[in-house]
Amino acid sequence: MKKYLFEAFDGLKRLSPGSTESTQQAINLLPADFLPKKILDIGCGVGESTLLLAEHFSNAEIIAIDNNQQYINELESKATNNIKPKVMSMFEMDFEPESFDLIWSEGSIYIAGFQTGLKDWKKFLKNN
Repeated sequence: MKKYLFEAFDGLKRLSPGSTESTQQAINLLPADFLPKKILDIGCGVGESTLLLAEHFSNAEIIAIDNNQQYINELESKATNNIKPKVMSMFEMDFEPESFDLIWSEGSIYIAGFQTGLKDWKKFLKNN
């Protein structure tokens, strides 16, 4: 089953609903003076939204995780210096508590369950 799911998404620019415009719109909801130093992008897929984050927050380090090596390889081929792609499951994240200024999960939090994801991932956000 998993094989067929990956085949269905093969070659797509985005692996979930959304668009460049919707990602930009979400970024624009953040305060104009918000300058994160470290961002965690959970379930980054091939990195379409990750690249937009890197463009908008060019001084931030972005840790982009996905559990699919092929997707991470594709992101690595187009990643800027501030993007650090990693093969990692959203269920096995071993980051230190309060490590990130921003957590981004565009189109993948449903895998963990929205409420569960918010509860489980909050510990990785810095206070305030």
